[in-house]
Amino acid sequence: MRTLRRLYLYGISLVSLEIVLWGLIGLLRTMVSRQAVGGTEQLARALALILVGVPVFGLHWYLAQRGAQNEPQEERFSLVRAVFLYLTLLVLLIPAVQNTLAMIGRGTARLFHVPTYRALLDGSQTFSDNLIAILLNGILALYFFKIVREDWDAFVPPGVLPVVRRIYRYVWVLYTLGMTVMGVQEMLRYLLALPARTVGADSLSNGLALLVVGLPLWYYTWGNVQRSLTEMAERRSLLRAGVLFLLTLLSLLMTLGGAGAVLDMLLLRLLGGYETLTELIGDLSGPLSMGISMAVVWAYHQHWFHRSLAALDDSTWREGLERTYALLLSLAGLAAAAGGVSVLLSFLVDSSVGGVLWGSELRERLSGGLSFLAVGLPLWNSAWRGQQALARREDETGARARRSLLRRGYLYLVLFVSVIGGMASAVRLLFVLLNAVLGRNFSGFGRDFLDSLQLLVVFGVLLGYHWRALQEDARLEKASLARQYAAFPVGVMGETGFAQGVAEAIHRRAPQIPVTLLPPSNAAPPSDVRLLILPRSLLLSAPETARSAWEAFDGPKLVLPDETPGWIWALDGKGAAKMVQRLAEGESPGGGARPLWQTVLYVLLALFGLQVAMGLFGVLLSFFTG
Repeated sequence: MRTLRRLYLYGISLVSLEIVLWGLIGLLRTMVSRQAVGGTEQLARALALILVGVPVFGLHWYLAQRGAQNEPQEERFSLVRAVFLYLTLLVLLIPAVQNTLAMIGRGTARLFHVPTYRALLDGSQTFSDNLIAILLNGILALYFFKIVREDWDAFVPPGVLPVVRRIYRYVWVLYTLGMTVMGVQEMLRYLLALPARTVGADSLSNGLALLVVGLPLWYYTWGNVQRSLTEMAERRSLLRAGVLFLLTLLSLLMTLGGAGAVLDMLLLRLLGGYETLTELIGDLSGPLSMGISMAVVWAYHQHWFHRSLAALDDSTWREGLERTYALLLSLAGLAAAAGGVSVLLSFLVDSSVGGVLWGSELRERLSGGLSFLAVGLPLWNSAWRGQQALARREDETGARARRSLLRRGYLYLVLFVSVIGGMASAVRLLFVLLNAVLGRNFSGFGRDFLDSLQLLVVFGVLLGYHWRALQEDARLEKASLARQYAAFPVGVMGETGFAQGVAEAIHRRAPQIPVTLLPPSNAAPPSDVRLLILPRSLLLSAPETARSAWEAFDGPKLVLPDETPGWIWALDGKGAAKMVQRLAEGESPGGGARPLWQTVLYVLLALFGLQVAMGLFGVLLSFFTG
C-alpha cells in the first residue's frame, strides 16, 4: 500500500511540476514577445496551466516531503523517491541543455552565413525564448539538487540512492557522448567534402554547436563517473560493464559499417562507377566521417570495458558478457559474409547466363558483394575462432563454453535461419522447375534456376557447418562428462535390494559413474569414495560409532528413504540419480537459477529468429503473388 501511495504522490508531483514549469515559460515568453497575434490565447493557456498546476503540485509535494521527514527510513530513502528526484533532474536539465544547444546553433549558423531554418533544433525560436526556458529549468533544478543533497547528507548505507545515482550518471554520459560524436562526425563530414563542395556549411555550424555543448558536458559527466571508481561498488558495477559493453559493441559495428561503405565506393570507382573524383569525395565524406568518429569511440571505450570486466567479482557475469560480445560480433560478421557471397554468386549468374549487360547494376552488385565479404569474413573469423578455441578445450573452461546456453542459442538461431531460408530457396527452385516443365515457359529459366540454387547452396553451407559444430560440441561434452563421471566414485551402503536399486538408477542415467555396494556393517566408507548414499532406516538405527564415522567422511552424504514405519520421504531413487549426476558434474544438487540477462537475451534471440522467419515467409509469399 505504501508503494502505491508513493507512486501516486511522486507521479502527480512530477506531472504537475512540468505543467507549472511550461506554464511559467509560456507566461514569460508571452510577456516579452512583441507579437500581437495569438498573444491573448498564449497568455490564457499559460495562466490556465499555472492556476491548475500550482495547487496540485504544492499539495502532493507537501505530502511527499512530510512523509520523508516523519519516516526517513521508510519514505526518504525509498526507491520511488530516489527515482523521482533523479528523473526530475533529468527532465529539467535536458531541456535546459537543448535550449542552450538551440541558441548556440543559431549563433554558429549566423557565423557561417547559414539560413536560420537550417540551424540546429528549432530555428523559429528567439534568444529570449531559449533563455527563459534555461533560467526556469535551471532554477527548479537547483531546488531539487538541494533536496537530493539533503537526502545524501542523511543517507545511511545500504540503500537505493547509489544505484539510482549511478543510472543517472550513465544517462548523462550516453546523452553527452552522443552529442559529442555527432558534432565531430558533422564537422569531419564537412571538412572531408571540402574539395567536392557537396556538403553545405550548415553541417559545419551544427557540428560546431554540438561539439561546443556536448564535449564539456561529456568531459564533466564522464569525469564524475571515473572519479567514483575509488568506490568498490562502482568498479564492480554491472551497469558500468553493461554500458561499456553496448558502447564498445555498437561503435565497433558502426566503424565496420562505415569501412564497408567506404570500400564499396572505392571499388565502385575502380569499376568505373564514378565519373569524377569530386563526386566520389562527396559520397565518401559521410561514411568516412562516421567510421573515423566511431573508431575513436571504440578504441577508447574497449579499454575501459575490459578493465570493467576484470573488476567484476562474479565470473558468471564476466564470462557471459565476453561470450555475448564475441557471439554478437560473430553473428554480424556471418550475416555480412553470407550476404556478400550470395550477392557475388548472383552477380556471376546475371553476368554469365542472365543476359544482363555490364553497367551500373552489375558494378554496384560486384562492389557491394566484395565489400560485404571483405568486412564480414574477417569479423566472423576473429570472433568465432576464439569461441571455437574455448569450446575445444578439455578443461572446465571448455566444458562451460560448450554448455553455455548463449553458444547453443547462437548455433540454433543460425540453424533456424538456415533451415527457413533453405526451405524458401528450395520452394522457389522447385517452382521454377515445375513452371518450366508444366507450362513450357523457358524464358529466363537459367537465370531463375541458378539464382535459386545459389541461395540454397549458401543456406545449405551455413546449415551444414553449424550442425557439425553442434555435433562436435555434443561429442566433446559427452567425453568430458564421461571423464568427470569416472572420477566420481559413489558408495551405496545398505541392504542388497536397496543398494542394487540405487546403483541401477545411477547407471541408467550415467553408466560411467563407479558405484560400490557397501554392507550395512561397514561403518567407514573406502577412502576413494566421493559420495556416500545411506538409507534412512540405517541412519536412524545406526550405533554411535557408525554415526561418528559417517560424520568424519569428507564428501557429501545423501540420505534416501526406505520402508520405515512412521516416516514419509519425498525423494526416491530416480531423484537421487539426478542428484548424483549433478554432483558428479561439479554442480549443486538442486541446480541454480538462470541469470535474468540470459533469459532476456534468449527472448530477444527468439524474437529475432521469428522476425527473420516471417520476413522470409513474406518474400516467398510475394514471389507467388507477384
